[in-house]
Amino acid sequence: MKKNREVTILRSTRFELNRMIPSLTLEGIWLKEYGFRPGDRVEVRDCSSGILLVRKIGSAIDEQ
Repeated sequence: MKKNREVTILRSTRFELNRMIPSLTLEGIWLKEYGFRPGDRVEVRDCSSGILLVRKIGSAIDEQ
């Protein structure tokens, strides 16, 4: 299983056009391999400048 992933921070399109709002989307089969399922609740924690921790805090209601 690959340990590191590289993604690009994008500009969100949900906000005013004159503001630069960063957006990050994670998707892929590798999330399932790490134990994440659709519907799971996650916590995103700021560990330090430039480091985020994503941790599952609740399981999906319907385990399929």
